Amino acid sequence: MSRAILFANKTASQGAENKNSTNLNRRKYKFNPANSIKKPTTEAELRIQLAAAYRAIARLGWDDGIQNHITVRVPGQRNQFLINSYGMGFEEVTASSLLKIDHEGNVIEEGSMGSTVNFAGFAIHSAIHQAREDAICVMHTHEKNVIAMASMKCGFLPLSQTHLLAGEVSSHPYGPAATVAECNDMAKSMGTTNILLLKNHGVLTCK
Repeated sequence: MSRAILFANKTASQGAENKNSTNLNRRKYKFNPANSIKKPTTEAELRIQLAAAYRAIARLGWDDGIQNHITVRVPGQRNQFLINSYGMGFEEVTASSLLKIDHEGNVIEEGSMGSTVNFAGFAIHSAIHQAREDAICVMHTHEKNVIAMASMKCGFLPLSQTHLLAGEVSSHPYGPAATVAECNDMAKSMGTTNILLLKNHGVLTCK
């Protein structure tokens, strides 16, 4: 009888330990790294994070010389955004070298390395920022894997659970970003989605 009681107590004790361990693991995995990152609220903070984003893209090998761009809307300004100074490598971008321009391409504030704005960079990002007031950041890259997918007739196929993380993906037929009209068409093709595949070109994303 005493052995049965000891066995029952031991089993109950182990069950309690397992339950506590499970609860600890559940609490452990409730941690969300994104919640621990301070979201930028000022232009100065955005400049630092945007410069870091340019350098991160360079580190990942997603840049294409000096031809791609990332922009962020200036806090409290509906028609102004920050962009890289044309001619600088992504690994060279700093918070102070970023330019502040408006939707018409006028330079509001020069960067420390000059005030040259790439037309395609201005036109594409201006169109998206104007069409999508919810878009704080807009990124355009020619990353080789994305170009390969965008060049396929079938385009983006959600064939796995990982693909589904992208959500809805829109597409736009090839057209050089040499006119404001073409860039406005890109914005229309993007609609309310956050990812736009540019056929034989690259990708546009916004957040």
